[in-house]
Amino acid sequence: MKTLKVHYDGRVLPDLPLNRRLELSVVSVGKPSEAPAALEKLTALALKYATRASNLGDLAAQHDHYLYGSPKRP
Repeated sequence: MKTLKVHYDGRVLPDLPLNRRLELSVVSVGKPSEAPAALEKLTALALKYATRASNLGDLAAQHDHYLYGSPKRP
């Protein structure tokens, strides 16, 4: 558990005292999310294709080739 000292301004959560110092406790519930693993895979894939595209030429000029597999323009 992690405890944070916060100042609540009333903008997001209802039913809390306004403009007062509060302590917020953060407790983990349930299993860890799979989102970080998926994000790491997506990042690796993006880096792989970004590096490949930079070696092949201008990605913006050849976007149809990279997106749809059409022939490269001269």
